[in-house]
Amino acid sequence: MTHILIIEKPRSHNQHKTNEIKKLLKKHYKLVSVRTSSNHIEVLIHDKMEDIDVKTIETIIGTKILDYQKIQEKTIKRKKFSKHLSEFAEMFDQERFWEAHEILEELWRHNKDSCLRALINLAAAFIKLQEQNLEGHVKIIRNTKKLLQECNGIKNGVNYDCIKEENKNAFSEQRFPKISKCISTT
Repeated sequence: MTHILIIEKPRSHNQHKTNEIKKLLKKHYKLVSVRTSSNHIEVLIHDKMEDIDVKTIETIIGTKILDYQKIQEKTIKRKKFSKHLSEFAEMFDQERFWEAHEILEELWRHNKDSCLRALINLAAAFIKLQEQNLEGHVKIIRNTKKLLQECNGIKNGVNYDCIKEENKNAFSEQRFPKISKCISTT
């Protein structure tokens, strides 16, 4: 079973601190990855929920855990397409790229739409950036740009021109993009 912990980003956080957290957590849990966003740290652990002691983790990282949850497969039949898009945009804008990626991947498995694939790749690229994997980020961004070339205007409630523009602006301003304004779920 895989679980994710959303941890408040300490003011004094840096890459050295991320590496320290990784080492300490690996002593106690099956650590999958640690990802850093502008306002939190995500820790992905592959252990049963009952084996995860929140107090121990808070002691290790030196700060309180904001949220923790079990990541599980969802069934596409239970949700509408627009609900998936809405959840994707919400998670993406919160820089919770792993969860955003998972939400859309579920849709993509059913229709194999290349524009949805571009959005999934976009989230995956920012996962790599959060993991401090610049080479992986650049590689996925290049692939995403190729996929987005075929996605223009509004399709299934997604304004792909807006997505492209927001990513361009975010890159030039050195920030994570916010895409909810590019997605209409009504």
